[in-house]
Amino acid sequence: MRQGGQAFNRQGGEPSPERLTINDVARLAGVSKKSVSRVINDEPGVSDDTRSKIRALMQELGFIPSRKARALATSKSFLLGLVHNNPNAAYVMELALGAQIVAGEKGFEVIVHAARGVALDDLRNDIKQFAARAGCDGLLLLPPLSESVSLVVDLAALQVPLVRIAGDESDLRVRQIRCREQPAIFDLVNRLLQKGHTNFAFLGGASKSNSTRRRLSAVSDVLFATNGRARLLQIEFGDYTFASGLRLGAEILHANPDVTAIVCANDEMAAGVVHAALSKGVDIPGKVMVTGFDDAPLAMQMWPPITSVRQPIRAMAARAVEVLLDPKLPVDHVEVFACTVIERQSTGLTETADDPSDNAHGY
Repeated sequence: MRQGGQAFNRQGGEPSPERLTINDVARLAGVSKKSVSRVINDEPGVSDDTRSKIRALMQELGFIPSRKARALATSKSFLLGLVHNNPNAAYVMELALGAQIVAGEKGFEVIVHAARGVALDDLRNDIKQFAARAGCDGLLLLPPLSESVSLVVDLAALQVPLVRIAGDESDLRVRQIRCREQPAIFDLVNRLLQKGHTNFAFLGGASKSNSTRRRLSAVSDVLFATNGRARLLQIEFGDYTFASGLRLGAEILHANPDVTAIVCANDEMAAGVVHAALSKGVDIPGKVMVTGFDDAPLAMQMWPPITSVRQPIRAMAARAVEVLLDPKLPVDHVEVFACTVIERQSTGLTETADDPSDNAHGY
């Protein structure tokens, strides 16, 4: 075995790490094959001391259990599906990274599936076919799919474990991980009001998107409370992409030159707005301040860096995997993460708000 970081010792005829089997691990640990299997599959029936001993030995040996062998022994695929139709590749990647970390620790692999179709029936059929074809042990459903009540109900009927990520507050008997957006948006808009802004514009995703509706509603509520002192001069709907932010940002700046604060429903569109403004010689943040949502890496990589509502995307995805794989939790289990405002130079901050290496997603 490895000693002080040295290579695996095969003088006694032991197999190399890549050829180790569960039988070898059991023999070297002095336990039964069943005990090793229970540890690998995170099953009960093994004492804590024995479990720790087996795990330490597997790590020392560099033993990686075969997914195929585990599948044959347990009637599981050890595959989880992350299903989306979200055009924001950065958002999907952050979720996938968070999911893969925990899934890997538990011996599962994550398959990212982009659902095909526009009509609800097409999406439903595509996801059903994927679930059957891949034989996934559970599905993680991303927005906007996770916000379709009829789709969620239909998929739940497949009796495949399901967790909605960032869905709305619909009362469904499906596990859910979401973020409390409203208080953070209230904080964001109030900060802009305190800076003297009275003429606002809002740029959302699709008009029928629940996330757009929630975020627009929160912005409108804060401005309504000013009794007319501040107004939403323009509302535009894009598709959560940089291109739509670039196009609609230019339209807002042209149609309403009095607008001094543009609140965007995600960072991709906010980046497009900043690009449109700077290309027209509009100073950010001197003439117009721009905010985003998600706190994606792009928000820190732009110049000026974009003030954003931080949604702990990776941590939410990681927790979603834990919830998905926990048989003790009820089917309607819901967990809510907090969102926070991260202020940067796009709203006048003169110093770097945070270390780009620390995205505060928890993983």
